[in-house]
Amino acid sequence: MREEDRLRRFHERRRSATECCLTTALRIAMIEVPILLNTVEPDHLPRLDDQRLHLAVPAKGNRSRCKDAQYHSFQRISTASMSDERRDAYAPIKICPDITMTHPLLTWAQMAAYLNGGELIVLADSLMRRNAVQYRYGIQDFADLLDALPQKFRRRETCEKALLYMRENTDSSMESRMRIKLINTKMPELQGLVVNHPVAISESKTVYLDMAIPKLRIGIEYSGRHHAEQWESDEERRTALTAINWRNFTANAETMNDETKWSTFVTQLRLAFLEQQRTDGQTAVSKDAVPRG
Repeated sequence: MREEDRLRRFHERRRSATECCLTTALRIAMIEVPILLNTVEPDHLPRLDDQRLHLAVPAKGNRSRCKDAQYHSFQRISTASMSDERRDAYAPIKICPDITMTHPLLTWAQMAAYLNGGELIVLADSLMRRNAVQYRYGIQDFADLLDALPQKFRRRETCEKALLYMRENTDSSMESRMRIKLINTKMPELQGLVVNHPVAISESKTVYLDMAIPKLRIGIEYSGRHHAEQWESDEERRTALTAINWRNFTANAETMNDETKWSTFVTQLRLAFLEQQRTDGQTAVSKDAVPRG
């Protein structure tokens, strides 16, 4: 059953104003739900039961016990904690009479308690995708939200750190996860990855690389179903890029989840960086050489 249908049925039984939040709000807004921390760390608190509806209430005393729903009070991460001039910008969004959902940006901040730092970045990326269905924001919108919220709330520092690594115009969560994993290798070349970088492979065709290091002419992409549908073949794409002196590397979920394969992939990238730097150096020397005769 669709999340919206579940919510409507629940509301019909309760007959009271309902504001959905957290994963319920994400699904209603058609935003991909990230990996919850308690699914990979069972002992993590607080827990979030993704099988239940999640509803926001003004204060802890308003919480009810219900097997179908989990109630939450976000007094410091809500419009109630904002100044009057900021409050309207983050007001709950109406779905139908008496049913609203928490604003997507506030939902992101509220989800911080249930996500690790990487997945909080992944969720932010999802709110800024090129192909966003309903709601699309920019990095400045997240910065404005944090400016509107109190200086102290649970996981605020994690939100501030996520602000440094989130990127606009991505295409998939796995692409975002791979970017974060690459950045965590600490290789200097990977700290400034450019997302969705355009490369003209002919006078009439431009391809967009998931990630790129333009100065080294190296592209890095996540190879999944999304890209298999978009491009005829990885090999054809790689050939076209090679013809214009670009090198393109792809990894899939298996590569990312297998430490040996991931280590090999990173080593290949490191060698490519050195080779491209050496080639660029030789080209520069050739151009600067004094003509003889």
